[in-house]
Formats: sequence, C-alpha cells, structure tokens
Amino acid sequence: MELTSIPNSGGTCLQVRGALTIADLDPLRDALLEALHRSPTLLLDLSGVEECDAAGIQLLCSARNHPAVRIGSLPTPISETAAALGLSTEALIAEDATDAI
Repeated sequence: MELTSIPNSGGTCLQVRGALTIADLDPLRDALLEALHRSPTLLLDLSGVEECDAAGIQLLCSARNHPAVRIGSLPTPISETAAALGLSTEALIAEDATDAI
C-alpha cells in the first residue's frame, strides 16, 4: 500500500493506492490517526485502491463515522466488496466529497 498525504484548503487529502486488505491496514490506520491529529478535516482519496477485503471495509466504516473524515469516490474493488457484504456504498461516500478530489 502506498499512502500520500496532501495538504489542501482547510484540511488534508490522504491518497491510498494498492491493497486495502487486512495485511495492509496498520499503516493506513496509523496515517488516519496522524492526519486527524494534524488537520481539521480529512478527505480519503481511494481511487488508487486495487484490492479490498472485509477488513478494509470495516476500517472505512470506522473512519467514516468520524465527523472530520470524508470519503470521495469508491473504486470497483471497494464497491464489489461492500456489495458482497450487503453494504450500501452510499453510506460510505460523503455527499460533498466527490467533487473535492
């Protein structure tokens, strides 16, 4: 997994590339916590995610419950995993975030 933190107006954009799987989640969890300590808002750019499992969806659901976190768009691997788990992808995407990436 590759993580890139980019400051933007009023917050931070964290770009995630590669696998969003149980084997790769510790660095992302740490980056999320660090970004939330430094920034009033955090936009997750997941457009580079190529693989996702249930643990990845669980982390995204937890992150989305934080009021400062917005998730832009969901690539196919995340949408497919969410659908396989019976979850709505609309619940993960911030209504105002899709144009921010």
